[in-house]
Amino acid sequence: NLMFDSLYGKGPLRWRRLFYFMNNFQAAGWSLFMVIVLLHEGLTANTFSTWMLTGGIGVAAIINSPVHLRTNKLLVSIYWLPTLAALLVNFDPVCVFFGLGVFVSDAFLLRQAAYLFTAFWEKEEMQRSLNKKIADLERVKNEEDKTLSAQQQFIQTITHEIRTPMNNILGMLSLLEDSYLNKTQHE
Repeated sequence: NLMFDSLYGKGPLRWRRLFYFMNNFQAAGWSLFMVIVLLHEGLTANTFSTWMLTGGIGVAAIINSPVHLRTNKLLVSIYWLPTLAALLVNFDPVCVFFGLGVFVSDAFLLRQAAYLFTAFWEKEEMQRSLNKKIADLERVKNEEDKTLSAQQQFIQTITHEIRTPMNNILGMLSLLEDSYLNKTQHE
């Protein structure tokens, strides 16, 4: 945790660069390990085990960082291109067949990385748009609240201005009605 704080304190960009450098360094290590296993063992169960493990690690790396397509493409290339080259250098038909399989899996991973990248940024754009709409609706609601408050204040003022003279007139009529008036005054 202290290492994270010391690195992150120097800026998120530095932390991100270090993370991707270490990720690519690890991918290069795995790739070298796969090539060594392939050259030493040939096509055996150990070779397939390293391929499966490497595929899982590559997929996890792509899923955890869908934001950076270029970095994911580089990572997949670092994982699989040396193995592909080692398979294709040996012109054995079985190795070429498995090389094509590695190429197809590499292409599939790159396609999935591109899909995740697109989906991530579409979701981000949708979230930004939604936040903007929410802010706009809140602004409109506040304006409408102010307008409604002004209308209510206007109606209260007008009713008060009408009610006060009407009460005066009704009061005077009541006084006149209670007082004794001759016939001409009464008309």
